[in-house]
Amino acid sequence: AELLRHADVAMYQAKQRGRACVAPYDDAAEDRSARRLRLANALPDALARDEMVIVYQPEVDLRDGMTLWTEALLRWRHPTEGVLAPDAFLDIAEETGAIVPIGHWMLRRACAQLVWWHQHHPDSAPTTVAVNVSSRQLADPELIATIREALATTGLDPQMLWLEITETSVLQEPTLVATTLAE
Repeated sequence: AELLRHADVAMYQAKQRGRACVAPYDDAAEDRSARRLRLANALPDALARDEMVIVYQPEVDLRDGMTLWTEALLRWRHPTEGVLAPDAFLDIAEETGAIVPIGHWMLRRACAQLVWWHQHHPDSAPTTVAVNVSSRQLADPELIATIREALATTGLDPQMLWLEITETSVLQEPTLVATTLAE
């Protein structure tokens, strides 16, 4: 049983590296694999447990100190792992599909936050908020409705929302992405 478990871990590592690869078993790889599995199991309920949080990275004009725009960045306040940066869990979220509800939540929250800043700090609020959209989200037929709903319920001017899309997202499903982007 232990030999099969070790072979499985090594096979997973080889698959991560690409086709026609060989990977030896090592304890660190097993630890990473076990951690990945724990995160994958905890991720679907992270929103319900209120563990996701958005931090904002502003771009500031150094001449006058005004915030020009801000980017919404996701963090996961994991109960045992601490605060996790996106590189620790976003690929898992993308693979499992958990990125879709997380992305919808993030869009709504980022729009609401920008509206709140404009209401409470009109002289220093950023003009725009940028939100990353993953390839899985671009393939989601509900994305456009989610964006419209977030803008309508918050009252945010659509020109104040930037959607950041990676080149790889566009290349994966070019026809579907082109249709979504046009809409």
